[in-house]
Amino acid sequence: EVVDKANRVKALLGLRKVGLNPASVLGQLMKKAEALSSEWKLGERKPGWQDRLFSALHANRICSAVLGVGDDPGAQEPLKRVACNDMNLPMQDQSQGKDAFFEIELADYLLRHGMKAVLDEPDILLKLETGDYPIACKKINSVANLGGQLRNGVRQLRPFGGAGLIALNVDLLVPENSILVKDTAAQANAELIALIDGFRESNRLILQKPVAAKECDGIMFSMTAMTHVEQMRPQVSYYTQTEFWTLRDANPEGQKRALAFAKAVGDAMKARRGQ
Repeated sequence: EVVDKANRVKALLGLRKVGLNPASVLGQLMKKAEALSSEWKLGERKPGWQDRLFSALHANRICSAVLGVGDDPGAQEPLKRVACNDMNLPMQDQSQGKDAFFEIELADYLLRHGMKAVLDEPDILLKLETGDYPIACKKINSVANLGGQLRNGVRQLRPFGGAGLIALNVDLLVPENSILVKDTAAQANAELIALIDGFRESNRLILQKPVAAKECDGIMFSMTAMTHVEQMRPQVSYYTQTEFWTLRDANPEGQKRALAFAKAVGDAMKARRGQ
């Protein structure tokens, strides 16, 4: 299945005239996934198969998100960055590819949960009944650059009068190249929630500034971690947790917009589960 997705991504990039160097990180991830698939068809486990297994896991994450936004005209530039830059997801090194991938992955996540989302300024535009709702996406590579990334998000939302969310990717809370091992999905979910909540509370003074100053409506946190969950199939996979946060006693107009966003997400998820 991963190899099929990779081939579909190659075809998509070809149609968009986006070059994918076989020696690039993404190209190598796809190559290792193909090698693993060939081994498993033959019932073999050659030395290094674990590395190829995790390469297939990373390739699956990337390809799934790329295919999810494949028809979006606004995906052109993010796709170029993903194809041409470092996409070693378990490592915390900054790269334009991983920054762009967060935009793609969050848009795909919202689409899969029933929202109408497009890749457009500032990074993502949600099509709500109340009108377009902007999201500025920022990947945090170190706690030290949190304030700077929030300021960048504020600048992106300025043309919208401060309406909208700043979405923060906080994968850095998971140690590099590590796997979260749990018995159940509920335990994995609780672990990621605890990590996000701890990050939010320890950085509350920084995070609340743009919300209180009416420079954004709230903050969305997104974390994706490699997991080994005993009771899930497949046991080894990526698990994503998102949270949304705003201030209760400041920026009442922003809070109203933020709650409308939260309600729209909740309604879309319920409708999708009911299909």
